[in-house]
Amino acid sequence: MFAPRLDHAVWEERPLIQDAVEVLEISKMQEIVTMLANLRDAAHQLPEGPERQNALCEIKDFQIRLAAFVLRLCSTA
Repeated sequence: MFAPRLDHAVWEERPLIQDAVEVLEISKMQEIVTMLANLRDAAHQLPEGPERQNALCEIKDFQIRLAAFVLRLCSTA
């Protein structure tokens, strides 16, 4: 099996690349949290009824799945 050879300069820059990726991931997570907050605010503005309850349940389900995903990421870091 062919394995590409990485020169020394790439290995030296690897921590910098990893830090940049982590910053981008944090930025994306902040965007997701902001979107979730906006969705929740919008759902609370819906009139009482099944649409509002369904929207809030969907948002809660997504929050739970997102939290599980973040926990998996943290456990592999």
